[in-house]
Parts: sequence; structure tokens; C-alpha cells
Amino acid sequence: MSTSPSRLVPIGQLGKTHGIKGEIRFRPYRPFFINLLKQNHVVTVGTKHLTLIDFRETASFLLLSFAGIYTPEKAQFHVNQEIWFPFSEVENITPSPINLPEQWIGWVVMANNLVLGNVVDVLQTKANDILTIKNENDEEWLVPVIPEYILLIDPKNQTLSIKKPILV
Repeated sequence: MSTSPSRLVPIGQLGKTHGIKGEIRFRPYRPFFINLLKQNHVVTVGTKHLTLIDFRETASFLLLSFAGIYTPEKAQFHVNQEIWFPFSEVENITPSPINLPEQWIGWVVMANNLVLGNVVDVLQTKANDILTIKNENDEEWLVPVIPEYILLIDPKNQTLSIKKPILV
């Protein structure tokens, strides 16, 4: 897979509805993803494009308001869905020298100097991101994006060296 401008990256997940005006709680996967909401008014939620009309920060989450969603019943439809942005926009606001695991999709993964496969997906969890790695035999590995497992990141050659995980 390439890093084409049309590739979408999840930036966070919508939570429960809040209040009677159709606001929805939102938790970004990374704190600097809030900048995307400040710069953009149209966001992708699931398969729909929604227009963000307002957001406000609380101590532990954001409250988002969307055009056309003015009741808790309408907001309920979007509970637990992710907000997505084009990879190019996410890459533009990412502080350097941070590496986004989403950049690694398509990269070759090495373990003990042997090719293990390619990164095919990145799963976001509350604890850490998890890489999905597959080889040509459809063997699949899940690797947490933590220093214990990600040993070397080589953007020039688009390779990762990792501690080999257990086959799933």
C-alpha cells in the first residue's frame, strides 16, 4: 500500500452522547490530533462526511457538535465510530521526529535478519498501537508498537526490525 493522499487514518473515537443538544464525546488517539479539528470543518465519520460546527475541551475528552445533529437520538447513530482524516493531513500536523505507525503500512518487517512479512494494518488500542504483519503464506503476527518489540525503524529503506512475536 502507498501513502496516497486518499488513504485515511483514524485520529480518534467518538464516545457517548452528551447533553440534549446532540454533542458527542471524542477521545483523540494522540493529543496533537486535536489540531486537525481546529483546521478542518469536514471530517469523515465511518462512511459519512460530517461538518464540525463546534468543539470544546473538557478535562478528559472533547465535545463535538456536527451540522444536522441537534438531538441525542441523532448523535447516537455515531457513537463508537472513528473519525478519519487523509494521511497527508495527519502527516502535516505530526510533530517531528515522531513516527506514526500508519506510515509503516506496506513496509517490510524483519526479525532476526529474516523477512517476516509486510505491515498490512495498524490497530489502535488504549494501551498502544498494534501492527498487523502478514507474509505471502497468509501467516499473521500482531506486534505491539512499544520499544521492547520495535527495535529499528529505517524510513530510507522502509523496513522495521522487530523482536519476533508469537504466530496467531
